[in-house]
Parts: sequence; C-alpha cells; structure tokens
Amino acid sequence: MVVDTVLYDVLKVRPNATDAEIKKFKEISFAYEVLSDRSKRALYDMQGIEGLKGGGDDGDSMFSEDLMSHLFGSGIFGTMFGGGGKLGKERRRNRTEEIVYPLRVSLEDLYRGKVSKLQLNRNKICAKCNGFGGKANSAIPCSECQGRGVKVTVHQLAPGVMQQVRSSCPECKGERVVIPPKDRCAECRGKKTVKETKILEVHIKPGMWNGQKVIFYGEGDHLPCYEPGNVIIVIQEKEHEQFIRDKDNLLIKRKINLSEALCGYKFLLRHLDGRNLLITTSPGDVLSHGSTRCIWGEGMPKYHNSDFKGNLYIKFIVEFPSSHFTTEIHLKEIEKCLPRSSTHCKVSRDVEEVDLLPFEERYAAAPGGENRGEAYNTDDEPSDEENRARLLRELKKVVTSPATFILMEGGKVVNHHTTDLVEGDSMVFRQESYFFWTFGVKEPGFYGAISVQTGETYLFAPEVESRRSIWLGKIPSLEETKRQYGVTEVFYDDRIAEKLSTLGCLSVLTLTGQNTDSELDLVEPDVNLTRFHVNNKILYPIITECRVFKTDRELEFIRYACKVTCQAHIQTMCCCEVDMSELQLESGPNAAILHYGHAGKPNDRIMKKGDLCVMDMGAEFSSYASDVTSTFPISGQFLPKQCKIYEAVLDANRAIISKAKPEESWIVLHMTAQKIILKHLIQAGLLQGDLESMIDVSVGSVFMPHGVGHFLGLDVHDVGGYLKGVRSFEDKKYSILRTTRVLKPRMVITVEPGCYFIETLINQALSDRVKSEYLVKSVIDDYRELVGGVRIEDVILITEDGCENLTPLPRTVEEIQACVGSKKIIPLAGDSAET
Repeated sequence: MVVDTVLYDVLKVRPNATDAEIKKFKEISFAYEVLSDRSKRALYDMQGIEGLKGGGDDGDSMFSEDLMSHLFGSGIFGTMFGGGGKLGKERRRNRTEEIVYPLRVSLEDLYRGKVSKLQLNRNKICAKCNGFGGKANSAIPCSECQGRGVKVTVHQLAPGVMQQVRSSCPECKGERVVIPPKDRCAECRGKKTVKETKILEVHIKPGMWNGQKVIFYGEGDHLPCYEPGNVIIVIQEKEHEQFIRDKDNLLIKRKINLSEALCGYKFLLRHLDGRNLLITTSPGDVLSHGSTRCIWGEGMPKYHNSDFKGNLYIKFIVEFPSSHFTTEIHLKEIEKCLPRSSTHCKVSRDVEEVDLLPFEERYAAAPGGENRGEAYNTDDEPSDEENRARLLRELKKVVTSPATFILMEGGKVVNHHTTDLVEGDSMVFRQESYFFWTFGVKEPGFYGAISVQTGETYLFAPEVESRRSIWLGKIPSLEETKRQYGVTEVFYDDRIAEKLSTLGCLSVLTLTGQNTDSELDLVEPDVNLTRFHVNNKILYPIITECRVFKTDRELEFIRYACKVTCQAHIQTMCCCEVDMSELQLESGPNAAILHYGHAGKPNDRIMKKGDLCVMDMGAEFSSYASDVTSTFPISGQFLPKQCKIYEAVLDANRAIISKAKPEESWIVLHMTAQKIILKHLIQAGLLQGDLESMIDVSVGSVFMPHGVGHFLGLDVHDVGGYLKGVRSFEDKKYSILRTTRVLKPRMVITVEPGCYFIETLINQALSDRVKSEYLVKSVIDDYRELVGGVRIEDVILITEDGCENLTPLPRTVEEIQACVGSKKIIPLAGDSAET
C-alpha cells in the first residue's frame, strides 16, 4: 500500500507500474537534455548519436562518457532526480567568467560613504536569433575539426619524443558545429550575443577597506547554456597625502620644531569628513622625536557599525635647528634652562682629538653598511622575497580565485653555434631578468611558481646527471637549493603540472608580452598546462610596473654600480693619451656612430690629436646596471667648434636634470633638450630659420635621432617604458622615445642628450625639400669630421620633490680639460685621490 502517489501522478503511471514502464522516462529525460541545447540538437540532427559521442574540449567530453551508460541503463539518470549527476547538477552550474573591475576610492569616501556609478559593458544573448547565431537548423559540422570540437597537434620535444596536445577548435570554439555566413544572424553576425551597456550603482559603505569586494550576482556576460557570472568590484584605496590608514585606525605625521616640542604646540587638523580638529599640547609636556599621541574615537568608522570608530594617532617629527642658528651667548642661556649635560669628562694629555665630519650616505662604501672600500660581499643580493611581496599585493587587487598560481620560466643555456660550448661554461650565463627579480635564481634551466593567495614559493630545478659533477663540481641537492633561495619547496622539473595540481592549483598566470624596446616577445613557460585555466594577460603589465619603481635595496645596488662606473670613466680619462688605440673607446668621426664597436666596425682606430672620444660604458653589479657616457678631447683641450657642440649638449643635460621631478612629462623634457641643442646650432650658424618650425618638421631628429633617456634597472634599457606595453604615437616625432611616461618617485632613468653629425641623416635632410631650408651646408661640413658627435649621459633617481644625479662626474669644459691626461685620479666625493 503506497502512502503517496504524487510522483506516480507526475509520470502518469500507476503505483504498480513495472520497471520497464518507469525506465522509459530516463530516455525521455535524456532526449530533453539533448534537444533543449541548440548546439547539441544541431549536432544530433546532422550526425545522430555518433555525433554526440564525439565529445569536445570545452567540458562536454563527460557528456559522451555518460551517454552510453545512460542508453544502456546505468549511471547518470538515476542521479538526475537526486541532484548528484554530472549531466544534471554540474552542467546546470556552468557560469560565464566573472568580470572584475578595480574601483579607486578616496579615503574621504571610505570614511563618509558614497554611491559610485559604474558603466558595465557586457554580452547579452541576441534576441533576434535567441542565442542560436543564425537560422534554425542551419548549423553544419565544423570542417576544421570534423565536428569533434577539438584539434590535436603533435609536437616533437626531442628525437623520438613526441607530445600530443588537445585544444579547443579555433573555428567552432569547441561547439563542433558552425553556421554558414549566409545563414548567420544579421544582429549578432553569428556570435550569439550582442553588446549591452548597463549602469551599476556601487554603494561604498563607511569603513570599507582596501581590497574589499562588492559582488553583483548574475550581472556578468550572458551566453547560451550558461548562467551569467558575477561582476566583482574590488575596492582600491587611493593613497592620501596626509592620513595613513591601518585597519580602523588613522595615522598622521606632523613636523614640529624644537621650540614647539618643548614649549607647547597648537594646530588645526582638517579631518576626512571636513571637520576641523584643534589639537594642542601643554607647555612643558615635552614631545620627543618620533613620539606618538592618540585621539580616541577619531579613526575610521567600523564597517557595518559606523557609530564606532578606531583611533587617530599623531606621530611627531621634531626638526632640530640648523648648525650655528644662534649666538654662543644665547646658547648659554638655553643651556641654563635644560637639564645639566652628562657628557663632561676629564681630558688627559694622551688623548687624540678627532673631527666629526658630515656623513653623506650616497658616497658611503658599497651597500651593506660596512666600510668595505671597493670590495663587496656578493652574498648580499637584492631581496627577491620583497619583490614577490610587492607583486602579490598588486595581483590580489585583480585576482579573485584562491587557487591561482604564478608560473615562470628562467633562462636557458645557449650553445655557441654548433659547438658544445654553452653559456655558463666559458661564457657567462645571465639569468632572465623577470625570473631573477622574482626568485633570485642565478642558474639556468629553472622554473618558479608562487601561490597568489599564500605567497608560498616553489622552484623546479633541472635534474643534472651525477657524472657531470666531474666537470661542474658538487651538484646541490634539492634541500640545499631550498635553503639557498629561501623558498617553500624545490622539486625537479619533470612533472611541473602534476606538482601544481597536488598543491591545489586550478588557475595559472603565465608571463608573456612584448618588450617595447626590442619589440621581442617574452615566451610563455614550455610546460603542458592544458589541465589548468591559463591567463597570460594579467601578470606581465603588473610585474613590469613593479620593476619600474625601485626598492631601497635595488637602489643600493644601482648606486654602487653607478659609483664604480664613474670611477672607471674618470680613471680612463686621466690615463688617455694621443696615439693610443681606441680599444673600448670611440673617437673622431667614429663618435657619430651611435653603437660603434661591432664586427663591422671594431674599436681599432688610433686616436689622434683633435679627436673627441665618446665613451659609453657602465658596470653591472648583482645584475643591476648602470649606463654613463662621457665625451672628452683626447689631447686634453677642446677645439673651439668642439666646445660649441659640447656646451650645447651639456646645457640640455643640465636643463633636464634641473627640471626632472614627479609629474613631469618625459615628452616635454625630450623636446626641451632638442630645443636647447637647436638654439645652440642656430647661434653657431649651422641652422637658420624659425625654431618652432624646425621642431614641427623634425629637424631636431637629424642631430639627435634618439630619445633623451630610458629606464634603467636589471636591464640597461629597462622595462616599463609604456604603461600598457604598446607603443602608439599620435606624433611621429615621438616614435624615437623609449618612454613617454610622466615621471614618478623611485623611477631610475638616464639623461642622455646628444648631437651628432651622421652622414646618412645629414645627406637625407639636405635632399629633403622642407628640411634643407633650415640647414646651412657649408657650416655643417666644417663640423662633420672635426666633431663627429657628442653625448653626455647621466643616471638620475626621481625623488619626492625632484631628482638625484647618481653619476656626479666632471662635466664642465674646465673640469674635463683638467682631468684628461693628468695621470692623477680625480676622486668622486667621499673618495681619496691617488697618483
């Protein structure tokens, strides 16, 4: 006796129905599953059950696996009613990808709250064709993949070693069928979706924090057979010029003078909500340097409970007066008011009195803090751990999946033509710069992975045959490599994908992009990642931007490389003589060849009296570069015409250094250099006509055919010259620039204006109907052989309020003439002279 007949009534059968009568509904359910999906229905219409068995690379392979078991009575349809089957429950869960938008919010808005309107551009299912893409029953099997939805390609990894890779068919995108062009929907052109704009209101509630997410469920892209994904707004807190946030607390730093610290202080503080707070300290309540005071309940509001607030902390920075700020009589009066000095001591006759001199950290010995002279401990490397932390902070602003890993490949050894000589043997191997910046690994053949969520770091090392220890020495074990590089774990590189899976990885960020200097592409890791969701768009711009802004540790290494480079320049100038070979120098007319010193033009000229030497060289320290150019007369005296050109370039160099500061446009500085050089050429009679007209027709590029500088870091021409990694110019005269960015603190960039008499460019300009009007050929001819070219290159660091010249070389005509050939080593600041 049955208790309830509701389910029997749904199927319209009696409670005593046989198993065979019930089983027919499994076929009905299966038929509905196929025929309700337009792509599967089209495939079935053309190929029948055999077509449905083909599977695909878009997740439908399990459909064909379940198909036969269903038709022959086992598996999935019993679970369809219980919600456990793949075909039922999991397939209905498929969603389109989440759309993530970063939203920059000021600290004021996070304090008070705000409603921001965000324009969302998304896909929606085409209403005209109802998401089919064309006329009903017009779909045909894809000819590219023969209706299978996947393409199989075979790669030869080594002789006799083949790799088979399955990928989604690019023609049908894994759907196995395509719609002929004549039958495609006129509205969506066969794409099944059309673009739609929607305005989202993002409610910024008081107390929200940096990185917090606001989720709009189901507001993502719409696709046939998919549920729309979510739109995730990630709050990005803007840096405030006065307040520093620490969770629910606020901190400000306030500079006060010694009098205010001792005798009391009063000031008005404008809070984030516009209120003015009067803050006072009582006379006699001494504020020591670095002391912190608290104002209760004036911090950030607590999220979801804005009636309660954190605290406001004020850190006082006491600025002492400069030396000799008052008379000795006044100092005695001040001394009477202060506690008695405890430094009185008896001085015997055998003591030695020494002087205290001002300390300039920039001219201290090598990085590390110890006085090492010119030596340097190579164990002190840049902190790749700090670099990884910076990278992950930025990635977490846009990456939402907790199972995301970074995967990068290091540099490989390269054979010298067909020989067995490789980099790392007699040739020096240099690690790929992105990999070195991230992991600090020096050896070739490594891979590296990082969990974006936890920061745990893994290395995959090449397994070196033990017999190679005969030539290479002891091969480090995995445990030794782990300790050396301070990572979570080290594995061999034979099963990278499997190891990532065991670590819980579902998504992989790979590094690929184009270097805007070389226009060469960075290749993705040579690893089979088909089991993961791979994104090759996110990592490159973020890690590149991190490399643009140098850490304190990186700046130490660059400073040291620049200091050694300057010493080498000075020593070379002091030791130069007429009739020496160029060797690594450039001189005379060869100075007009920008990259002189190659197989076609070796440095083999004998330097003669009257020649100018253009010496472009830089030391590299722990993979960090320097890049400095000096121009000087080999005889020790500039000729008058040489002096005019040198002064033109020096004026441009000095002008750029004086103007370089945060928010200054590099385009403006480049054009400033060109204008200064052109003015000098007009005054010297080499050019004639209106200066602005010359600029408009690019006469400046005839004499300075390069940008006025480039970023410097791990690479001499360092990355990040263009924000989005793409060179695009509205004005062709800017196409020679290696960067067009606005300057920011912690950028390191070269300043290298030049003026050259390059035969090819001058002859082209003289043949040009427009440019030739500005050139005075007879005067230019007098300078061609005599000058060749002049370039003056320095390295500068952009600071908070200007810039710092990291390469303080002798630059004026008088300084250089006193240096060249003197045989006396002229020291940099902080060094001692030697003869």
